[in-house]
Amino acid sequence: MGCSYLDSRVSKASLAEALLGLVTSPDRAEAIAGDLVEQMGRGRVDRCRFVLHLSGVAFALLLAGIGAARVRTVWLFASGLVLWFLLYALIRATGALLGVHPFDSAGLDCLARPLSASLYLAAALLVSNFLTGVALGSRAPAGGLNGSVPLAAFWSLFTLAAPAAAAVTASATWHCTLYYLLGLPLLYIAPLLYGAAVARRRAPA
Repeated sequence: MGCSYLDSRVSKASLAEALLGLVTSPDRAEAIAGDLVEQMGRGRVDRCRFVLHLSGVAFALLLAGIGAARVRTVWLFASGLVLWFLLYALIRATGALLGVHPFDSAGLDCLARPLSASLYLAAALLVSNFLTGVALGSRAPAGGLNGSVPLAAFWSLFTLAAPAAAAVTASATWHCTLYYLLGLPLLYIAPLLYGAAVARRRAPA
């Protein structure tokens, strides 16, 4: 049937505010979301058309935010990447000390790994990115951008660049490509942005 339909204006507004709130101030996100719902909410509007239009607005605000605070955006990205690495290393080291999984398992092929080990590593990535999102989302915005957005943008670029590079060098495998295209969005980007959203909701008005 193609795209399903969004019948509720509340659902559209919530979706729009959640996305726009990452790239602009809460008040402006609410105002823009209301305008989008008003413009596109007359009658039944399919989900794909609404999301594509919303994504275009969010992308334009993202570029404007980066342009308005280049230095702070780079600082948030660099500090976020370091924080994520430290949190991930701490979780892995704790697991190694508790005998859950060895810290250095780089030589073990992912397909040869036991299911329990794969689940543990996935949980470590999810938790470390969520906590990083909470920490970055609590910081002052950069040009209207939520503190987690620079690192999320980096993970998004890596999601596209890594499989492309593997294909060019003829080193691509189906499981690595699956990890890049599904694992990065689910284990890196989604928990990072969710953590930032949690921090934003808990922040004082």
